[in-house]
Amino acid sequence: MAFMDKLGEFAKSAGEKAGDLAKTATEKAGDMAETAKINSQISGQRKKIAEIIGELGDHYWRKFQAGEELADEQAVSLCKLIAICETEIAELEAKKPS
Repeated sequence: MAFMDKLGEFAKSAGEKAGDLAKTATEKAGDMAETAKINSQISGQRKKIAEIIGELGDHYWRKFQAGEELADEQAVSLCKLIAICETEIAELEAKKPS
């Protein structure tokens, strides 16, 4: 009977370890999914920045071509939008699972 008891304990231990491994794998998959979601959001923010920088460049280029002064409220507004996007990227980076 001692052999059967030890076999039962071994089976129970193996089952617990398998359960722990499955739990760990599930957690890792969840972390990977969360990281992918955050990376997608970061990519979206970087795309917005690129679009805003394009608008900023177009704005200043038109002003330059017209011989106008280059410092104005629209440029400041576009720069503030870029700063907001960069802040959002930093916040998203901080949310990534380790």
